[in-house]
Amino acid sequence: MKILDKYVAKNFLIGYVIAFSVLIGLRVIIDLFVNLDEFTE
Repeated sequence: MKILDKYVAKNFLIGYVIAFSVLIGLRVIIDLFVNLDEFTE
């Protein structure tokens, strides 16, 4: 692998991991607010 290929792959994977983490976080927050009444009982 050339240095440029490694750089592009690294930046792509970092962006993908950040986007995936944000989506999972949003999913958890939305789920908490939707089911808040069940958690407070």
